[in-house]
Amino acid sequence: MKPTTVECESLDSVETERSSLRHVCDDISLDIFLVAVAELAERFTYRSLTAPMQNYIQNARDDPMHPGALGMGQKLATGMNYSFVGWCYFAPILMAIVADTFLGRFNTIVLGTGFSAAGVLILFVTSLPVSLENGAGLPGLMAALVLVGLGTGAIKSNVAPLIAEQYAGRPERLKTLKSGEQVLVDPSITTQTIYARYYWVINLGALSVLPVSWIELKVDFWAAFMLPLCFWTLAMLALLAGRTRYIVRPPQGSAIIKAMRVLWIGIKNKGNLEAARPSLLEKAGVSVSWDGIFVDELKRALVACRVFLLFPIYWICNGQGNSNLVSMAASMETHGIPNDMTDGCEGATPARKISVFLQIPVYSLIGISELLAMLSGMEYAYTKAPQSMRSVIMALFLMTGAVGSSLGISLSAVSVDPRVLVEYVSLSATMLVAAIVFFLCFRKYSRIEKSMNMLVEVDGPKDSLDTDDASRLEKQ
Repeated sequence: MKPTTVECESLDSVETERSSLRHVCDDISLDIFLVAVAELAERFTYRSLTAPMQNYIQNARDDPMHPGALGMGQKLATGMNYSFVGWCYFAPILMAIVADTFLGRFNTIVLGTGFSAAGVLILFVTSLPVSLENGAGLPGLMAALVLVGLGTGAIKSNVAPLIAEQYAGRPERLKTLKSGEQVLVDPSITTQTIYARYYWVINLGALSVLPVSWIELKVDFWAAFMLPLCFWTLAMLALLAGRTRYIVRPPQGSAIIKAMRVLWIGIKNKGNLEAARPSLLEKAGVSVSWDGIFVDELKRALVACRVFLLFPIYWICNGQGNSNLVSMAASMETHGIPNDMTDGCEGATPARKISVFLQIPVYSLIGISELLAMLSGMEYAYTKAPQSMRSVIMALFLMTGAVGSSLGISLSAVSVDPRVLVEYVSLSATMLVAAIVFFLCFRKYSRIEKSMNMLVEVDGPKDSLDTDDASRLEKQ
């Protein structure tokens, strides 16, 4: 039953009752998820490329056991796979700057849609048999990966902040349910719910691995790449429908330069960012373009960036699902299942009668970990970033994927049987240690999560929030 809303009461009144009231999510309009269709298409395309890419690069077209096109071997295929993933997670930095400085988030998403559609079109054309026979396969793949990576960067760095901004700024308020229960509508819970729903929507695109792998096996690569090309039509229609329904903030200029100046002042003062407060600098006759709130927000953003430091190790492990696990599946008994779902070949060598279904727990755990890590990371990147730097902080979070992929490229030399076993064991042990270190180093931030999220922008001249939590954040 839909709850009814009572008049918004004062925040002081809410604070006195918050300890005894149940915190609930606000109503969320479905309209704010229209732009998520662009990222749904991006995820559909990303999986449609990374799933068959290992086979496309590694195996030859005349291989009777496995689908293939370029025949360049496992080492190069693994290296290129990691390179593409790294580019997809580095490009958000570039496109975030474009969004914050020049185009704004919505227009940058539209630009990214054009890049991705063009890249998939090139890949489709150059994967046709006649194109492969004339040597267009590799250059077409390279051009496509560059364009798709730019599109991914534009979409991933801007869709999540744009969606969350449609709700941002609403205060806590009381509601009385029809049952008579009084509850507190909590903006932080609402933001968490928005991201959870958003993440479920976009990951429907990851299901593209199922039809694409079968089409690759039963038809050809060109048919597999045609599927995401058609999907971009849906994204364009969704953007067209959403262009008048979104609250779109104009670009505010790059906050990176301001942030760099604040950080430089802090470095010169032995890491003390308090020295960059306008009230202190003005006493010394120095005029600056930022305010005290920006300094507080930058501290909060640095906390988020600190939390992201161990994510590259996670991304190395996550990347195994698109590279070495695919090659492993090709050497297993696949029972006719494509080896790039656990990926595509029919049959295995007589010496290796090991069922490909043994990979199911591996892929399941990778999927669960991505749900937990990515969802929490995106929410953290949004809620801890200054408003003018949300795209940039989101991009910094995504760039941890680029760092992880770069490390993965360095491991591609050992990505061959039997040395890959040592790689698996080493990565597992490293990830376990990283998880323990992460918990021990950052669990303290859970205690000040609420106060960190309460730094808000107000109209007119602003300076530091004079609270105990601000000084506590400084000590972190």
